[in-house]
This record gives sequence, structure tokens and C-alpha cells, in this order.
Amino acid sequence: MYAFAIREAYGSKEVLIEFYPQPSDIGFQEALRLALVPLGFSVSTTEHGIWASHPHPENKFGSVRIDSDSWTVFGEADQCSDNLTLNRQIIEELGSILTASGALQEVPWHGAGESDD
Repeated sequence: MYAFAIREAYGSKEVLIEFYPQPSDIGFQEALRLALVPLGFSVSTTEHGIWASHPHPENKFGSVRIDSDSWTVFGEADQCSDNLTLNRQIIEELGSILTASGALQEVPWHGAGESDD
């Protein structure tokens, strides 16, 4: 099972999802793809990471973007940066959906990387 935490972005009150597997972990990429595609997300994976977005801005998940760098994968609702309540609602709802997929579990932020596989 893969882990993620919902936390405040650095220097901001916006929240985001931080995933703890390596972005290049193929099993993680597939688990995330399987959880996001039914929600309408477009998901692209490479040997280096993952990128996902919702193509319809009018959809509540249209503001969500999931992106990776060499070390980490983040999910953010950038378009909701001026509405902290909506930002939190969307990120928490996405977190609930990811948990319900059975492939990911939410952990406390300071529990980064600790999952009970």
C-alpha cells in the first residue's frame, strides 16, 4: 500500500497531497492511474514520474494537478488558491477517493514514508 499525507503548502495556507513513493515506482504510478482515470483525469506516466490533470475546468477536480519531480509527487488545487475552503474541500475529497481505492492510505504528515504494508 502506498502512502500520502495532506498538508499545508510551504509558506501558504493552501493544502496539497504529498505522496511518499518514489515518482518512478511503476506500481505507484499504476495505482494512482487506476484511482484517477475513473474520475476523468488524464494521466501520463514515464520512467521518471507521473503527471495528471482533469481536462474539464468546470469539473470540481478541474483545478487539481498532480505532478512529480525527481524526488516527490504532489497533488495541488492551484486554481483554488484564492479560496482556501474550496481548496481544502477538493484536496480532502481527492484524499478520500484515493484511500477508498484500497491502494493508498493517508498518513500523518510527520509520518512521511511510514506505511503499514
